[in-house]
Amino acid sequence: MRNYREQPLAESRAAAERYAKFWDVTPYAHDQVAKRPDKKLRIGYLSPDFREHAVASFLSPLLKHFDGSRFMVYCYATGKRDEVTRRLQSRAVTWRDLRGRSPKTAARLIAEDQIDILVDLSGHTQDSCLPIMAYRPAPVQLAGIGYMNTTGCRPSIIFCLMRPACRPGWCGGRVHGADHPSATFASVLCTGNRT
Repeated sequence: MRNYREQPLAESRAAAERYAKFWDVTPYAHDQVAKRPDKKLRIGYLSPDFREHAVASFLSPLLKHFDGSRFMVYCYATGKRDEVTRRLQSRAVTWRDLRGRSPKTAARLIAEDQIDILVDLSGHTQDSCLPIMAYRPAPVQLAGIGYMNTTGCRPSIIFCLMRPACRPGWCGGRVHGADHPSATFASVLCTGNRT
């Protein structure tokens, strides 16, 4: 993908769109989602990298500093475990181990948790969680942290969460050549603090 080699934007997007066609799945519809202003927003993070990995370093401040009166945070782990995993599990979050589950089963478990916003932290990287995201287990899905480019998984993933400096070809509120708008990524992720 474009992150790792020089490639024209149109070619990068076409490659991502071909990847999305690998799954002939029926995504969840989310037609009956209740919108209540008093409800805590449920945010889920999905990744194979809740371990000694750059993704875990960037995610740690988000797990440590969220407002528990307004948000419920879930972590859906699909990868290896280590000491970093155990440290992340000590946060005030709900932890789900999805290792060994099929994408369909993993998506069902996420949907049963009634997640409002699901953030994929893997994109087109090793042990990608995109096959789970294709089922659209949450009504709003984003890509970010672990992969800063289009996923080709439209309409399953509709936003890309990133820092302004990471926006390739940023133009007019959209990532140039991408299939989803960009949301600004909080600067707190560059703290370098591994707690």
